[in-house]
Amino acid sequence: MIAGALAGNPPTELAEELRDLLEDVYFHRHLKVRGVALAPGEFQMMLEGNAVGFGIARSDAFVQRVKDLETLLYRTAERRSGLAFREAGRRFKDLAQSLELYLSVPRAASLQ
Repeated sequence: MIAGALAGNPPTELAEELRDLLEDVYFHRHLKVRGVALAPGEFQMMLEGNAVGFGIARSDAFVQRVKDLETLLYRTAERRSGLAFREAGRRFKDLAQSLELYLSVPRAASLQ
């Protein structure tokens, strides 16, 4: 239905919403096919590329991506908390103490 609506050449704003919806459908289908269920507040990061093989990744590529993701999550939490944007520097102490991030053992096929 979404593809049919997009094929009909909808207005730009509506087309963007339809594309977002289609991405969401594909994402949930991807998880379902792989038997993955995410709890509220949980997400899955998947790595692909030249530094990644089936079930294995170069440590520097993996660690850097985890650090970048951690920065993104803290910056998002700062923005949602109404804190001023910062280009660099340490995290706000109160936020860093209240927001804890955890990693679990990689799920099957999360490193491809």
